[in-house]
Amino acid sequence: MSRKRKAFLGFYADVAGMIIVQLLSLLAIRFYLNVITLSDYGYWVVITSVIGWLGLADFGIGFSISRFLIKAMNSGKGETDGNEINSIAATSMLMFIVISFVFLLIGLLLIPFVTHWFHIDQLSSSVFSSTFVIVLISTAIGIPFALYSSILESRQKILLNRNIQTISAIAQVLSSMFFVVLLKSVVGLAFGLLFGTLLGAVLYYYHAAKEVRVSISRTNVKRNMMKQLFSFGGYFQLGRTANMVATTTDSLFILSYLDASKVTVYNFTSKLPVLFCNTIASKIPLALFSGLSQVFDSGNMLLFKKSYVNLLTVIIRLAFFSTAVIFFVNDKFVGLLAKDGYGGMALNSIFAYWVFFETIIRGTGIIFSIYRELKVWAFAGIIEVLLNIGMSFYFLHIGWGMPGLALATAIARTFTIGVYWAWFVNKKNLVNYQELVKSLVQNALRSMPMIFALYLLSVYCSFTPIFSIVIYSLVGLGINILFYDWRILYESYQKRSFSLILAGYKNKYF
Repeated sequence: MSRKRKAFLGFYADVAGMIIVQLLSLLAIRFYLNVITLSDYGYWVVITSVIGWLGLADFGIGFSISRFLIKAMNSGKGETDGNEINSIAATSMLMFIVISFVFLLIGLLLIPFVTHWFHIDQLSSSVFSSTFVIVLISTAIGIPFALYSSILESRQKILLNRNIQTISAIAQVLSSMFFVVLLKSVVGLAFGLLFGTLLGAVLYYYHAAKEVRVSISRTNVKRNMMKQLFSFGGYFQLGRTANMVATTTDSLFILSYLDASKVTVYNFTSKLPVLFCNTIASKIPLALFSGLSQVFDSGNMLLFKKSYVNLLTVIIRLAFFSTAVIFFVNDKFVGLLAKDGYGGMALNSIFAYWVFFETIIRGTGIIFSIYRELKVWAFAGIIEVLLNIGMSFYFLHIGWGMPGLALATAIARTFTIGVYWAWFVNKKNLVNYQELVKSLVQNALRSMPMIFALYLLSVYCSFTPIFSIVIYSLVGLGINILFYDWRILYESYQKRSFSLILAGYKNKYF
């Protein structure tokens, strides 16, 4: 099977799985809120945020493994370097076990400080602490098994990898619903997470062992390999820290300075934008990462540049489409989750910009990892963290509340990671500044009819929330296709051949 076919199958499986899981999760949220309160669910959001911060302690080794395994499995003239693979596996497993132990210890020591910092009352403290510990254990168990996920990824078993993620996530949601009903507490969500993690760990280990036989022994642990994994993964992890700030710090600020129920409002209003970025924008490059890395390592820079430019073309188009649709349907989407869950037009507008920016950056940002030039990107992330936190404090001080927190994140990411990305692709002669600006302007003009049509729908038409989401999406998609691909559609109509549409898209983008 070709690299392209493997990538597309992995992408389709990933997106389909994410859609299934997210739809199930949205239904589950309505279910949870019939058993637990908005504040309890806000505590859950904060706990997963804090644990996410602690999870950064893996130093990006999981990502490093994938990149190093890809190279080891395609060394020389298509040969596999077994000794190198064993060294990577054994060294990373030792590092993961040490990290898991330290992670668990630090997390347990943090519990009293976290409950004090977020002003958790004594009645809720025991439930909060129990939930925190279970989530901590679940995350610690999952860290070492990232090795086996990386093995599947490096073997381009992308479809299998995504299916395991989907199965584990579905198991987590269903078991969470069961435990929430059984315990009538947010602790049930933690037990559901633990069950899903254990199931995923077993499946990853079983299938990875069938793909590659690795020897995880003390003799295969290499100090030099440890240094390489740390060096490459360390910079990647600094960049991940910036992304974690963008997605979790706001919840911590809200709980500390506003109210626990506001955490849920912020979370619900951002759910559709974040859902899109995680489901679509982030998945396209992940599906292509292994194949693009192999093309880059082979030295075929003409093919690599063509592939990256095509990827950027698709991503920018997707960014304009998704931003417009999400802006107009987000309030209706939030209404499906909770009656009082919408954060208002100002917050929604900022999240719409999030969608636009994150779609482009997440969709094309794999370029840093492929070139293995993560140092400056990581330092840009550090500057982003400082800007984000500083502006968050200031905007809260002047009373801008939740919109101020979202705006701080948007400004910080745009003027650090965004600026560096544009500079990087220009420096590498992939896309120069003029081409980038031209592409953005052209896409903006082509998207105007779609935006105008969606605006008219919002002013003159009234639908039920679910029907609104469907109608806005279909109308937006139809107009987008019409104004972008009219030539392909016209030629296929003239020749009465549907196959020409598929061939036209293939020639245009692939």
